[in-house]
Amino acid sequence: MSDNAVRPGRSRLFKRAVFVLGVVVAVALLTVALVGPRVGAALAPWLVSNVEVPGRIEIHNVSLSWGGQLSVDRGDLYDPEGTQIASLSAMT
Repeated sequence: MSDNAVRPGRSRLFKRAVFVLGVVVAVALLTVALVGPRVGAALAPWLVSNVEVPGRIEIHNVSLSWGGQLSVDRGDLYDPEGTQIASLSAMT
């Protein structure tokens, strides 16, 4: 057997490794597709509340979807003294 010849065991091992890697990538993509909007909706109020603005922002309900409606049930903006200066509700 020459040095350049591929041993049959290595070829099968390579194919198996590629298959396993493909399965891992497919499972990861499926997981992101299924739970991504839920995680984003859960993190949205926290992300908005950490924005550097004088006063505060309150987000009451966020709904995110890959193919459906995106909505913010209610969001309020308060000045530094605590007076509400704006309120919003949005759905797209």
